[in-house]
Amino acid sequence: MKKLLKLVLTLVIAFTATQVKAQYAIKINPLSLAFLTGNVQAEFKTKDAQSFQAGVMYSGVKLGDFKYTGFGLTPEYRFYLKGEALTGFYAGPYLRFQSFTVKESINFSGFTYDAKTNLTRIGGGGVFGYQYLSKGGFVFDVFLGLAYMSNSASSKVESNVPGLTYTYKPSGAFADGVSARFGIALGFGSLK
Repeated sequence: MKKLLKLVLTLVIAFTATQVKAQYAIKINPLSLAFLTGNVQAEFKTKDAQSFQAGVMYSGVKLGDFKYTGFGLTPEYRFYLKGEALTGFYAGPYLRFQSFTVKESINFSGFTYDAKTNLTRIGGGGVFGYQYLSKGGFVFDVFLGLAYMSNSASSKVESNVPGLTYTYKPSGAFADGVSARFGIALGFGSLK
């Protein structure tokens, strides 16, 4: 998992370094901060009305006896409907890879049962949005889309209670199936 993350980050950095003089936008999603998630996106023009965006996120949340930490990668290809890349209405497909460590404490028969599992989520979808890139370099991006995500929990679940089995069934935001993707991104960029 760490090797895959290092490889993807190396490719993003290498691509960024080769595109320094290109048209680009670097953004953060402030809405994700409400969910204790950091999200950074780098977008580069590839053709007159097309771009490639790579998003990286890290999250860590503790709610009572439930805690998760993890990261995700979201490569996306955008087709701008009018004008040039990086500004105006766009639509496009994206893929998503996420890896989380989930810890949960459960009270059972008068004692606490601690469980830990690794959860990998893979999926993709489509997004529609509008991005504004001013001549001064300010970027405002608002988007909405759908995704289908599939989960794979590790078969090894660690527990502090010998003889008891625990099966982690992803639910809520971690459940298999269709979900919404939406957000606002702010940042800076260049059309030069």
